[in-house]
Order: sequence, then structure tokens, then C-alpha cells
Amino acid sequence: MKKQVWLAGAAAIAMISAAVMFGCGGKDDKGAVPADRELSGQTVAVGDQLPPRPPEPVGTKVAITDSSAAAYPINDLLPVGKIVYAACDGALIIRNLNEKANGAIALSDHLRALASHQGQIFVGGEKLYQLVDDQLIPTLDQPESPINVLYSYGDALMIGTDCGLYSRTPVGLVKVNDKLPVSAMVGDSEALWVGTDGDGLYRWDGTTFQKRFLMRDESLFNNVTALAFNHQHLYLGTDQGLFIYDGGRWEPFDSTNGLPSNVVTSIDASDWTIYIGTDKGLSSYYDKVFSAVEGFSGQQIVEARKIGRKLVVATQDQGLFVKVGDKVTALVTVPKDELQIAVTAEAPVSGQ
Repeated sequence: MKKQVWLAGAAAIAMISAAVMFGCGGKDDKGAVPADRELSGQTVAVGDQLPPRPPEPVGTKVAITDSSAAAYPINDLLPVGKIVYAACDGALIIRNLNEKANGAIALSDHLRALASHQGQIFVGGEKLYQLVDDQLIPTLDQPESPINVLYSYGDALMIGTDCGLYSRTPVGLVKVNDKLPVSAMVGDSEALWVGTDGDGLYRWDGTTFQKRFLMRDESLFNNVTALAFNHQHLYLGTDQGLFIYDGGRWEPFDSTNGLPSNVVTSIDASDWTIYIGTDKGLSSYYDKVFSAVEGFSGQQIVEARKIGRKLVVATQDQGLFVKVGDKVTALVTVPKDELQIAVTAEAPVSGQ
């Protein structure tokens, strides 16, 4: 596929760059070091380079026991098995659905994005972090601007920012686009759909970006708020309603069709029933019929994800909930002052 061609090209470019940087090729051996030479750590000759020192973990572990306290804003939600991760302004919340206790890693960063990539959890905020043994560790390669969205796409972790799109591959961090203010991403069987905040919808085949819009009103896709793909259908959320693309035509839906609001905030298309979050509540969609999800009327939905029989819902300012049947239970609503104290203390994660 073209995506694989692009990744191969990126690897080739990286190898060529490395060859130029380190003088590979020809008979120019200046600065070369014998392969059997040992670096003692006491004396390093000029021209020798030690590997970069790994970043230190950041944040403070916090145990959360009160699920009825004042809410803490949630920006993104990621379920991995029975574990639910929630990115907040100032914390990463971690909750095992089989347990009653909640944990969090508090840090002075506005965490906005989560992704599971090749068995690892990545968290995006002002920096890109990797979760390792309940510790947040900044990655060595960092994008130039704060992160809005993360998406696992083949061998690459795609990183969307206000100043463009990055691809983090085994050969390093590559800036794919330096203009688009990325707000959402999802892949289909052949390409990556990229939504932006104010610049429309694009489809990237690994080589070129093609803008997609409706002829009857080119402004409808200007502000993309959510993207999902399943069953050969693309689900597009905007501030002017929901659009579903079957590969041949776009079908629009808004509050006149049963949505709580025209401002779509999230889409979960992982099953046959689609869950659409808005700034005024949550709806399910099946067989072209919208139904209100009871218990979330009027709430600003950040994300809703179906996990088995459970529906996990993150809200902007009311906390994190789980719905089973007709019962809605608060998983965690984090006290702001509790996390603020943890951030101010700046206690190290290690050894706790």
C-alpha cells in the first residue's frame, strides 16, 4: 500500500541522513572509532559521543478514594482491556474497571490526547509522554508544539498539533505537514483521514493530502471535532452536525434528526451501535435511528466508549462514569485541590 511505501521512504531518508552525518561512504575515516574500543565512562576522547541520557519520570502518584468530590475536567479517554485512562488538565487518571480504587499521576501539564501504540500507552500534552510502570516519561523526540490528538497508524504513532502533523516511526520523528491545525484522526483500509480546527477535512494516502468537502456548502467540514471508521463507513463530527460517508455519498444528521445538539464532540463506532457525544448530551445511533442515552442529558460529553456490556463516559466537568443497563455510576470525580497539592509538591514518582 502507499502507506507502506511512504514508511519505507522515510526509513531510507533517515538512513541516508545518518550516513551523511557520520561520514559513511568513501575512504574518509576521520573521526572513526575502532569497533572493539571500550568507553570507560571516565575519559571520553573529543569526537566520541555517549548515547543521550533517558529523560527522568515526571509527575506524582495520587491515590483517589473519593468519587463524590468536585469534578476535574477530562479531555480524552482511552480504554485498554479493563483499564481506563483519562487525560485531564493536570493529571492522568488510571482506573481498573474490576476494582473500586482509582489512581492518578498528577503533573503540571494540560494532557489532551491518549493512544495505545504497539503495546505502549502514549500521552500528549505540552509534551509527548510514554507510560512505563505507572510512570510518565517524556520521549526523547518531541514535536514543536502542544499535542491535540494521538493515533496509532500501522508502524507509526501519528501526532496532531496546532502546527502540523508528525509521524513517530522506528526511525525517528518526521514532520509530515507543517500547516494543518490537527483536531482528529482516523484510518480506513487505505489512508488516514485528518480533521482540522478551521481548515477542513483531508485524506492522506502517505504521499499527498487531498481536501474533502461538500459542493453544496464548502464550510460544513471546516471544524472537525471527531472522526471514527468502521464497517466501511466514515463518521465525521463537526460543529454543524454528524456526517456519515459510505464511500459514495455523504449523509448529514443534526438536531432535527434526533441529536441532542449540532455540536458533535465524540464518536464511538467500535460496534454496530454508534455512540455520538455532543455538548448537550449523548445519543446512540442504530439503523438510522437516534436514541438519547439516559443519564447524560445536558452534559458536555468528551468521549463515550463501549467496553463489553459497559459504557464508559467521560464528561467535560462532571467526571468519569460507567453505565450498565439503566444504572449510571460515577467512577471518579477528582478533587481539583487534591491534584493541585500533588503538582505543587513536585514529589518524584520513583520510590512511591
